[in-house]
Amino acid sequence: MSVATQRRTQGQPRVEIARIGEHLLDGYGSFFGLENPLSKILLVFCTFIFPATGLGGVAGGLSVILARRILRLSSYTEGIEIVNGILLGMLVGSTYALDLKSLALLMFGAIVLVIASTVLTDTLTRFLRLPLLGLPYVIAAYVIMPIGTMLQLLPGNSFHLFPSLWLACPLWQYLPSFGAIYFNGTVVGGLLTFLAFFLSSRYLALLGLASAICGTIFLEQLSLARGLIAQDPLLFLVAQMNGLLTACVVGGLYTIPSKRSIVVALASGLLASALTITLNQILWSTHLPVLALPFVLATYAVLITLSPQHGAAWSVFWLLRPSLAERSLEQIKLAEARGVDLRSVSLKPPFSGTWQVYQGFNGKHTHQGTWRYALDLFQTESNVSYVESGNQLSHYHCYAKPVLSPVYGRVYNCLSTCNDNLPGQVNTVNNWGNYITIEIAWAKYVVLAHLQKDSVRVKPGDYVVPGQMLAHCGNSGRSPQPHLPSTLI
Repeated sequence: MSVATQRRTQGQPRVEIARIGEHLLDGYGSFFGLENPLSKILLVFCTFIFPATGLGGVAGGLSVILARRILRLSSYTEGIEIVNGILLGMLVGSTYALDLKSLALLMFGAIVLVIASTVLTDTLTRFLRLPLLGLPYVIAAYVIMPIGTMLQLLPGNSFHLFPSLWLACPLWQYLPSFGAIYFNGTVVGGLLTFLAFFLSSRYLALLGLASAICGTIFLEQLSLARGLIAQDPLLFLVAQMNGLLTACVVGGLYTIPSKRSIVVALASGLLASALTITLNQILWSTHLPVLALPFVLATYAVLITLSPQHGAAWSVFWLLRPSLAERSLEQIKLAEARGVDLRSVSLKPPFSGTWQVYQGFNGKHTHQGTWRYALDLFQTESNVSYVESGNQLSHYHCYAKPVLSPVYGRVYNCLSTCNDNLPGQVNTVNNWGNYITIEIAWAKYVVLAHLQKDSVRVKPGDYVVPGQMLAHCGNSGRSPQPHLPSTLI
C-alpha cells in the first residue's frame, strides 16, 4: 500500500465520524428548517441542561443512523428519521435511567422507527402526499414504552417542568412550551429554544409565541387552564407544546406567509391543544402519554381539508416545498422580478450537449391534456436526426446518449425491461416504454421516458440530484424513432 493510499484509508474514519456528527447536529434544527449553526448549538445545549435527556437525544440520533446503515437504506428520509430518533432518545432519557437496558430498548426503538418511517413513506406519503412529521417517533414510543414497563426499568427525571413561581410574570408562562419540544419545559429551556428560533426566523419565533398565548387563553376560556395547572401541569404544558408545534409547522414552514396563513396556523394550534385534552382521556387507561400525536393529527387534518383538490382558494396557499417564511418571501420577490409564477419549477436540461425540441407544449401529435407540458427532445446534424439509411437504432444521433436528472428529488417509480422498437415501429401497449418518474414536491413529478432497455441506473426510493446520470436515451414504448420526452405533471 502506498503512503498516499494509506493516508486516505486512515482519513476515511475521521471523515465518516465528522459526517455523522454533522448530520446529528443538523437533526436538532432541521425539523423547523433552522439553518443558523448557533440555533442548532442552542438547541443541543437546551437538551443537555438535563444531561440524561441530552445524552438520550444523542444516543437516539446515533441509533437511527446505525439502524439505517445496518439496513442499507437510501438517504431520502434520513434527515427526518434522525430528528425522530433524537426525540425518541430524549423521551427515553427523561423517562428512564440511562443504563444498558434502556439503551438497548432505545436501539430497538430506533429500528422500529426506521421501519415505520419506510412503511409510511411508501403508503401515507406516496398516496396521501402527507409528510412524516413526528409520526415515526410516536409509533416507536408507543411500541417501546410498554416494554419498558414490563422490564421494570429504573425511572429517570421524567419530563422537566417549569416552577409555578414563574407564573407570577405573565410572559414566562409561555416560554416553557418552546422548551417542551426538546423535553426541557422550563423557562430557561424555553428561552434557549425561542432564541434558536429567533436567530433563524423571527417570523417562526413570534408565530410560536402567539400560538402559546392563544392556546393558554383558549384553555382558560374552557375553564381548563387553572385546573390543569393545579392537577396536571404536564398535560397543560403538552397541550401548549402541541399547539405551538402545529402553528409553527403549518404557518411557518408549509404555507406562503400572509394574514390568512397566520389565522390558519393559530386555529390549527388551537385544534392541536384541544386534541391533546381529548387524546389524554382516550389514552388514560393505556398509561401512554399523548406525546406529539395531537400535533401530527391536527397538521394532517389541516393539510387534507385545505388542500387545493378541495378548493381552488387554497391553490396558492401552500408552498411546494416547506421553507422558512423569510426564505419564502425572498422566493416570492425573486419570482416577481423574473416575471414567473411562484409555484413554477426550475428544471435543468436532462442531457448534455446540444439537442432540439421535436414536439413542444400543446403539440399537434400527443402533447395534449395532462401531457400538454411535455417536451420531445432529440439531436440533429444538418437538420437530420440520423445518419446513413436511418433503419438502425445506432444510426440516430441521440440513441444511447446519457439521460441526466433535471431536478433534486426521489425516484417514485421506474421501468427498464421494455424492448427498444425498430425505427418506424411503436409499442402501443406500454406507451411510456422504459421510464423514470421523479417526485420533486407535493403532487409534482418529472417523467423521463422511451429510455433504452436495461439502462436505468436508479431504483424507487433513490434520491437524485441535477446532472446525475440516470439512464440512456432509447426507443421503447410509443416512439417511432429515438428521442427523449420530458414532462412535469
